[in-house]
This record gives sequence, C-alpha cells and structure tokens, in this order.
Amino acid sequence: MRPGKANIVIGGNMEYVVTVSPQEVRGEMKIYSCPKSLCTHVDWALSDIFQSKIELDWKSQQIAPGAFSANLNWSGPINLSSRIVSILSKWPKLRLEVFQDTNGKISGERYAVAPNLGIFRADINSLGETVITESRLRAALERTRIENEPFEIEHGGAAFMMIRRDAFEALIPHTPTYVNGGRSVPPGAEVHDFFRVEIKPETKHLLSEDYFFCESYRKIGGKTWIAPWVQTGHFGSYLFNGNYSEFAKSNK
Repeated sequence: MRPGKANIVIGGNMEYVVTVSPQEVRGEMKIYSCPKSLCTHVDWALSDIFQSKIELDWKSQQIAPGAFSANLNWSGPINLSSRIVSILSKWPKLRLEVFQDTNGKISGERYAVAPNLGIFRADINSLGETVITESRLRAALERTRIENEPFEIEHGGAAFMMIRRDAFEALIPHTPTYVNGGRSVPPGAEVHDFFRVEIKPETKHLLSEDYFFCESYRKIGGKTWIAPWVQTGHFGSYLFNGNYSEFAKSNK
C-alpha cells in the first residue's frame, strides 16, 4: 500500500483522513475513550496498519477523566475495518466503534468494542441501519424459547422437583417394596422404593436416587420437564445456585 494522508476541517473540527490503494470502500473509526498511556501505542498500531505515520488528533474526554478521544476516516481496501478492530481490541481499556460503508457490492459493517463486553459486529445498509439476518433472528427466537418455555429433560435433581401424585400411582405396579422403613412408618408396612441407586445396564452409568426416579418414570411413558425461568438454590454446608436457561444455552 502507498497511502497518503491529509487533515481536513469539517465544521470546525480537525478530522484525520487516510487514503490507501486500492480505494474500494470508505471507513471511519471513532475512539471514545483511550487512556493517555495508550494513545501513542494506538498511533503506532494504526501507522503499521496503514503503512504510514499516523498521529491522531487526541481530545480530552470529559466523561472519563484521564482518557482521550479521536476520529479517523479512510478510503481503502475492503476489510481494513476488521483488521483495525482485531488489533486495537487487544487493549482492554479502549472504547471504540469502527464503520465500513457499503460500496454496492458488499454490505457495510459496524464494530463496537467495550471493556469487559468484547466485540460486537453487525451488517449495516447504505443508510447506516443495522441489518438483522435470518440466522440472528432464529438465534434470538431460540433464546427466548429456552428462557420462557418448559422443555423436556432426561433427568433432574429431586431437591428442586415437583412430582404429581399420579406419577407415583403409575409407578406403583413397577416398583418393589420393603418393610423395614424405620421409625417413620408402622412396623411391617410396605414402602415403595421409588428412589434408589442403580446402574443402568445399557450404559453402565450410575443412576442416583433422583436420576433413577426420572429413568423409571420415562420407561412407563412419563416425562420430566424443566421450568427454565425458575432460579433454584440449595442451602446446607455449601450454597448452590442454579439457572437452567443459562445452563441450557451454554450446553447447546
């Protein structure tokens, strides 16, 4: 690349403009917040990207004391925006946006980088509006379904389980009994062993009491469902908290 650069005045503000061959598309970078210690490093990184010495016109950032803001416009090859974001996002304290205009052949794009939030990218049209693709819509609908609709699971923990009476009634013909139920039942009374530990023959997996119950109920046509909007907790020697919707999204 053989870039040239020029400073132009627009509305009384100095804007830094760089041209790079081939000039396929226009782009803009807006740095909203950069620590003073990083300003020179950002200049060096941009100089390496554009292969020309760049010294941005840094302005004091009033909202974030000790930080500075700057703008850069360019005209150059496609994908310069992604390269800028890839390099500058390595500094975790930068807040910036990078735009690449559409040129009639490709859609434009917008990147946003913020500390602790990572990188956001979206396609934009010629008016600068964000374009929502079908895949993004499908993903959003799926997240909504996971968070707001019950869904079937194979096993669940009995500590957080609500069991209908007819589930036990349906299991009675298939469940063995024992008579040494301890002090809580009359002598000789039969106790149905709904919850016991067993090894699943097909997989050799150990089924705990709650998993065994779900497995037994499923074998006779029953189902176990999760209400993902419910947040659960278990208090004892240790504190356990659970959110099934977050768990389901992370294990899709």
